[in-house]
Amino acid sequence: MPIKKQEAPGVLKNHQHKVTGPRLVVLSVLSAAKEPLTIKEILAKTGKGEVNQATVYRIVNALDKSGLIKRIEWQHGHAHYELSGQKDHHHLVCLSCHRTEDVEHKDAGEMEKKVLRRSKNFASIEKHSLEFFGLCKSCQK
Repeated sequence: MPIKKQEAPGVLKNHQHKVTGPRLVVLSVLSAAKEPLTIKEILAKTGKGEVNQATVYRIVNALDKSGLIKRIEWQHGHAHYELSGQKDHHHLVCLSCHRTEDVEHKDAGEMEKKVLRRSKNFASIEKHSLEFFGLCKSCQK
C-alpha cells in the first residue's frame, strides 16, 4: 500500500530513521512504484540532481536493514526493491525480458509453519522469498 506524503516522516521515524529530504524522495519513489525497482530505476525517478547514486545506495541499504523495504533477487545480477508491509505476495519473472507479475500466496504462513515443523535445526523464520521464473507469453512465441 502506498505511503501518503504526509505519513512518510512518521513512517521513517517509526523505523528509527532520521527524516531527511533524500530519504523522503526515495521512499516516495518506492511508494509510487507499481513493481519492484532497481537502484538505477530509483535514481532515474528521483529527479535531476536531487539525490546522488551513493546516497541512494546508502538509503536503500538502511531502509532494507530496518525492514521498511525488501530486497528481491531475480537472478540477473542486481537487486530490486519494494515497500514491505504490502499484501504477502511473490513474483513471476520472465527470464528473457524480465517482465514481472505479482502472485498472491494466501497460504505462505501455513507453508512457513510446515517448513519449521519439518526442520531439525531451525526455531523460527524471520522472512521468506519465493520467486517463480519462466517465459512470458510474448517471449514464448
